[in-house]
Amino acid sequence: MTDEWAETLREQRTYYDERAGEYDDFWFRRRAYALEEPLLSYWRADADATMRFVSDHARGDVLELACGTGIFTDVLCRTATSVHAVDASPAMLERSRARVAGAENVSHEQADLFDWRPTRTYDVVFFSFWLSHVPDDLFTGFWAMVRDTLTPEGVAVFVDSMPHQRDAAPVDGAADAAVRTEQRTLNDGRQFRIVKRYWDPATLTEALRATGYDADVEASEHRLMLRGISRPAGQEPR
Repeated sequence: MTDEWAETLREQRTYYDERAGEYDDFWFRRRAYALEEPLLSYWRADADATMRFVSDHARGDVLELACGTGIFTDVLCRTATSVHAVDASPAMLERSRARVAGAENVSHEQADLFDWRPTRTYDVVFFSFWLSHVPDDLFTGFWAMVRDTLTPEGVAVFVDSMPHQRDAAPVDGAADAAVRTEQRTLNDGRQFRIVKRYWDPATLTEALRATGYDADVEASEHRLMLRGISRPAGQEPR
């Protein structure tokens, strides 16, 4: 990894730690993140469908990477046997723990996912709005780590952004798939540069195939999110 990417990832970690108090406003589209109609209705419809998608695939022992404030952790733990939620941000983890405080099948761990390695395997590895924050030169390594976390019949389940964001302006090499960053602004005006690559279903499916995965990736009805399931190539769907 280049020094430039290392610095961007450090800035990204700081941004999400500082953004913890705003993140739920983004997901629920409140206050500074409010949307006008019809986009608000589109967002809510796609978000509800995405929640159902996640719930439908939360089974057995689940590893959640980049759990954030626990919005999806709360969904996962209702149908999974267990959920182990990992995030680099102490502030995000604090909010996640509070959100699922009554769930006895959830554990949390603070770790940088680019350095973290699993100590056991899981039936499902889940991550939401995380893959778009993985630089291209770490993509293969990230998916190798995911493979190490999966049981022989395990699957990776993920959701992420489609390129619609009106509240984040792309900068730096927008035409170059290997260089994807955005300048993000917090409510207090502070700005941070983060990694943000917007995948489309076809491109992501092909990238996963090149990394040794079979994948089913689709756009949500209003193309505000994508969601997918991937498994190591040759593994029979369960």
